[in-house]
Formats: sequence, C-alpha cells, structure tokens
Amino acid sequence: MKKEYDKKCIAVLSAVGLAVTGIVIACVILLSPKKLVISEICADNDGKFKEASHRDSKGKLCDWVEIYNPNDKEVSLKDYTIVREDGKECAVSGGSVPAHGYALIYCTKNGFDDSDIPWVDIKIPKGEEHTISIKSGSKVIDSLTAEPTPEGFTVCSGEDGAYITVPTPCSENSRDKKASQVVFSEESGFYPKGFMLEMTAANSAGIYYTTDGTDPRTSDTAEIYSKPLEVKDRSGEKNVLSAIDPMKIQLQYRVGKVKLPKDEDVDKGTVIRACARNTDGGWGKVSTASYFVGFSTEDHSSMPVISMVTDPAALYDHETGIYVRGKVYEDYYPTEPDHLYNGSIPANYNQRGKEWERPCCLQFFESDGSLVFTQDAGMRIQGGWSRADYQKSFRFFARSDYGSKKFGYSFWQGLETADGRDDDSFSTFVLRNGGNDSNYLKFKDIMIQDMASCLLPATQSGRPCVLFIDGEYWGMYVLQEDYSQEYFARHYGVDEDSVAIYKNDELDEGMDPDEISYSNMQKFISESDMSIDDNYRRACELMDMDCFIDYCAVEMYIFNDDWPQNNYGCWRSTDGSIYGDGKWRFFLFDTESCACHYNMKSLETDIFEYLEKKQKKPLNSMILSLLENEEFRSKLTTRLMDMGNILYTAERTSSFEKRYEAEYLPEMYAYFLRFPTYRTVERSSMGMISRMSKFFDGRQQKLIKDLSHRYTLGRAKTVKVTSDKDITLNGLSIQSGFEGRYFNNCELILKADSEVTWTVKQNGNTTEVNDSKLVIKMTGDTEIKAE
Repeated sequence: MKKEYDKKCIAVLSAVGLAVTGIVIACVILLSPKKLVISEICADNDGKFKEASHRDSKGKLCDWVEIYNPNDKEVSLKDYTIVREDGKECAVSGGSVPAHGYALIYCTKNGFDDSDIPWVDIKIPKGEEHTISIKSGSKVIDSLTAEPTPEGFTVCSGEDGAYITVPTPCSENSRDKKASQVVFSEESGFYPKGFMLEMTAANSAGIYYTTDGTDPRTSDTAEIYSKPLEVKDRSGEKNVLSAIDPMKIQLQYRVGKVKLPKDEDVDKGTVIRACARNTDGGWGKVSTASYFVGFSTEDHSSMPVISMVTDPAALYDHETGIYVRGKVYEDYYPTEPDHLYNGSIPANYNQRGKEWERPCCLQFFESDGSLVFTQDAGMRIQGGWSRADYQKSFRFFARSDYGSKKFGYSFWQGLETADGRDDDSFSTFVLRNGGNDSNYLKFKDIMIQDMASCLLPATQSGRPCVLFIDGEYWGMYVLQEDYSQEYFARHYGVDEDSVAIYKNDELDEGMDPDEISYSNMQKFISESDMSIDDNYRRACELMDMDCFIDYCAVEMYIFNDDWPQNNYGCWRSTDGSIYGDGKWRFFLFDTESCACHYNMKSLETDIFEYLEKKQKKPLNSMILSLLENEEFRSKLTTRLMDMGNILYTAERTSSFEKRYEAEYLPEMYAYFLRFPTYRTVERSSMGMISRMSKFFDGRQQKLIKDLSHRYTLGRAKTVKVTSDKDITLNGLSIQSGFEGRYFNNCELILKADSEVTWTVKQNGNTTEVNDSKLVIKMTGDTEIKAE
C-alpha cells in the first residue's frame, strides 16, 4: 500500500475592515500541498517488468526509485534531487509525476537517449542497509531506509515501515511482505570462548541454514533453525576439504611426494549460511557468518584474514570444480599417459574465462581481527603453471550479478588514484600463492616490485594475509593488486573502457584494433633496422620508449629467467588524455623467478647471450632489434648501471629482504604444516634467501663485465656525489656520499629541490653550475658537490 497522507488544512482567518461603506470579512482556507513520496526502491533490477525495463544509453538495465505524487496536480521533478546516505547527491534530469500517480527515476551514470526519462547519477547500494532521500532545494521531504533485497525484489514504504516485496513499478505497492535477511546475534569474528548463536528474520515462516558452505536454499544438508546453535572451539576436529587427496588437485608433485595435513595442523572456524523463507515458499537473501573460536589473528602472525565461504562443489566437483584436475585432465590423460608433471597439462584448474568463475562470499578481517566487510563475489583460479600447485591462487570479482560492482575497502593503505584521492574501491583483487616462489618465501615478487615502484609506475601493491575456505586454514597468500582496465584507469587517469591490455602473446582486454596495433608494432620493430634513426623514431611513436627501457633494465638486472619469453604485459589507452596517446606501456609482474631462484647459474650467465638464445620469441625479438640502435643501447646501459648503483644495491636489497622476511617467514611454518611436502622453512625458505643475497652481492660486477665485453665499453668509471640537499640521480633518490659506477658517455641527470651550486671535478677540470638541475656525460672518474 502506498503511504497514506491525510489532508492537513490550515485555516487562516483574516479580518480586514476599513471602508466607509462597511466591513468586509474574508476567510481564506489554505491547504498545504502534499509532498512527493519515495514509494519503492529497486537496487537490483532484473528487467522482468515492462514498466521498469528502460535501458540507458549503453543498453544497461538500471536500478530505480519510484516516486508517488499525492497532489491533485502534476509535479515537475526538475527542482528535486536524490540523495544517498553517504551524502552522494544528484539532481533529477527532468520529467514529472502525474497527479495521484507514479514516476520512476532511473539510477545510471550513462543517461538516456530519450530525454523524457528521469534519471540520476546515483548508485543504490546492494548488500547493505541504506537510506535514499528526495530533496526539494535544501530540504529533505521524504526518505526510505531499506535492507538488502534478493535480485528482482524491491523495498516499499508502508504504514508499519519498510518491507521487502515483489516490484510493482508505477502502480500500488504489493502487500505481500517477503522475509527479510537473517540477522545473527553475534558478529563474525574471533572469540576466545564458545557461545550460543541465535538467528532472527522478520516476516519469516522459517530460517534454513548450513554449516558446510552450501546454499541453504538448495542444499541437501540445510536444516531448519529451531534453537540457538553452539559455536565452539574446533581445534583438532577432522579435516574436511583439507582431507581431499592432493593427487586430485595438483600436478606439481608425484605420488608419495605430497601428504595430507594432520587434523591438528589445520585451524578451523565455523561458517554459517542462513536464509529465511516466506509463507509462500519464496526466499529472502542469504546471510553468511564466520566464527573463529580459540585463536586469533595473533596466532597467524597478526595478518589480515579472509574467510571465503563457498559450495565445496564449486571447487571440487569432478566436472565443474575449479580447484581439481577433474574431467578435463581425465579426458586428456589417455592421449598423453607419459606427460610431464607441470602446470601446462590440461586440467579443470587450468581453464579460463567467466564460465569457470564460481560464486562465493568473502569476509575480510583486518590484522586486529575486526570485520571490515562481507560481500558476495565471483572467484577463479589465477596464475600460470602455479595453477598446478597444492595451494592455488585466486582472483576475485565484484559484480552486480553478486550484489556490488566494487569491493569498497582500502586493502593497501596509502595507495592513491591518479588524481590524488585515496584508492579505496576495487572491482578485482588477487590472492597469490607466490607463483614460482610459493614453496620458498612467497614475498619475492612483491618485494622486487616494491623496490622498483619508485621507477616504474605500473607495479602491484601487495600485503600478506591468511585465507580460510569454508572455515579451514588455507595458508598464507599475498593480497595483491590486479592488473585490469580498472587498475590503469585508477593509476593513470584514463577512461577505463578505453584501456587495452596485451599479455603473454595475446590480447587480454580490448578490441580488434588494439590487437592489430600491438601486432603491427611488434612486427615493425622486430623486422626493421632500428639502427636507422627514422625507424627508431617511428618505434618511439608506437611505444613509450623510456618506459620500455626502464622496464627492460629491471627485468634484465634481476635476471628473471621466466622473461621475456613469458610473463610480459603492456597496455594502452586512446582516450586522448596525457596517457591516452595510444602508445603501448609495459608493466611488471611475476618477477619471482629471478636472482638465482633455483640455483646459482644466473650469476654466471651473460644476460645478452640468454636473450639471443630466445630470439625467436616475440618480445625478445623486439629487444634485440632495439639494441641495434645507439640511443636505445646507451639509455639502457645507463639504466642498467642505475639498477646496480641505486635500485638493487646489495645493501638496499638486504634491507628489503630483512623487512619482508620478518613479516612473512613466521607464517611459513604454519603454511608448510598445512601443505606438507619435503619443503620446510630451513630447507627451502632460508636457502632462497641465501641464493638471492649472493646474487645481488655479485650482480653489478657481473653485469659490468658483460656490458663491457659486448659493447667494448672499457672500464666503468666512478662518480661520487656529496650534498646536504635532497638529490635525485636519473630520477632516483640518492644519499649524500653516494658512489656509483658508469661507463663513458652515460648521461647523468641530477636534480635538487631548488637552485644549488654544482661543483664538478672531472679529468682534472673543475666547473661550477648554478641551477636546480645538472646534466653531464661521464668521460672519466667524477666528483660532484651540491651546495
């Protein structure tokens, strides 16, 4: 029923008398006009009702707010605004509401081709309680507070308050109240002792729940709630998902090389999924809770905890499960019974695309144990060969299909968007097992990227966290930014829809013209003589060459032996903005197979000989062709020396190692117990740290030798810089007393925050320059002082 508004009359009697002929008494009855009313809100329009099926200018269905006009006259909407609880406010585009009638105000940022359709750029929150208001001028004239609704349902206003029902766009509200969402008596979280859990839901004919991650609306294991449930310490209870035969889920180890974890080595929580049912058999929205009794985040190295709750079949079903070898492998095996055991072998977990995405509910607990969000999402297995690992990586997606298009939380503190705002909204993120480093340190890739972030803007932020699946401990992961169209829009200020991403020999995001653009660039650079200046200038128009040089310098210096034949990616935008110039720009990822990852061979191998052995690979062929150009070669040589002098010095690397080791290694003990093999912290992790340290201790000297031999550069010269000012060298911060080595003709660009006097001593000559910037070329040992 629509809100009933009684007529309120204000009678104003005004007696006016002043006339020679008599006294006239005028009675004026003023009726105050009725206000517009928010009658119905749809936060998840399924398009099943013709009256609410208008699509915006991009062809998308829209959420809507229904307005009722109790007045005797039509009311224009042009002076009204719709306001969201968080303060977001937008004027209605136009339109009107007929007398004693209804109008839908659509919620979209895209507008409509039909200018008569009212709309606002306001998104109605899904999956959370929210208040929507309508304002006339600065005055709120009506509000409606609604709780989460299932897809295709609405929240209506009634005499007894808001309630959930079936949509009735542009007509009287249905009186059929649907069950509301189940409310738990205790919030998800960590508890020192057990407790009794109660569940309630208004307008409910019964609450159904499960404790195994399945959907209570469809599960055979669902029970009807009749009394409070005991939530207890589950230490030592039998493993369930952790007890599944590892040979069914991985191809990294052969039989006998991998074990099942002991029951006591898998911490366990209690997960509840509950849903209320109506008297007519309809369902409300599923509620999810995760409870951990008897331990806390402190027992897991004070790391954030993610609880993923999902139907076990989504992971382990033979035909459709994404975590198992499954039917895909079963069908492949007879064709190649003597196959190698690696991540390239066809299996369920190697399948890609949205058809291999599965629903789940995520709950995120910060390092202090506080719950910061609960959200339904999609999940896929993530990675390359590491998909065959015992512990697999996940990629998570926020979509309107699941309730919300964003994870509205700042996973990485201090991260900012291109316009300087806090970066606190993401549509995807990754839980990475460490890739090639999954059974060693897990932090190697994110540390290497962290060290390069002052040079390369396209790097991924990351932090350690712990995952539980359906209440069972799943080990430590790196919570990592995901390279997506959204990532480049956030970091570079380009239009998200304009972003194309090319990754590992194929177009990951974009359109046919983008694929043609990359293919043409690769072909032109690889097959043209780059020693010819016109050809090189053309190449610089196709890609951001300085960015590419920086990118290559990092990968070559760390000697990533899983690159460039693999693990390379670039992006471009054509929206006309600063970074929307159509040039391809490369980004860093999966760098962990570097710095003598498995053995010490890399420290003895010439990086240029290594590239030549893989010259037929697409990216290799471009690099080798560009090395024929003197300008490219000179800039790359200078950047490679910057790597050894500033970015990846033995001292700086050691400092980063120690910080990451203190943060990650304590949890590796629990990880190796959860995924038992012959690996241990002592045998695997410490060995990796030793190899990495030896690599960076000797890397610069080895690279100087290789560069000098290949390009006849002679002895590397020394440069010393002293100053009490903040100085950058080639864009990288250096300390006073800096000492580095560069070859003759390497260009050095030094900058201070303000004008200084640069005193340069080189080859027995002394010069002074008064400026904030100094540009010199090395011609011998050099001393520079800035005052």
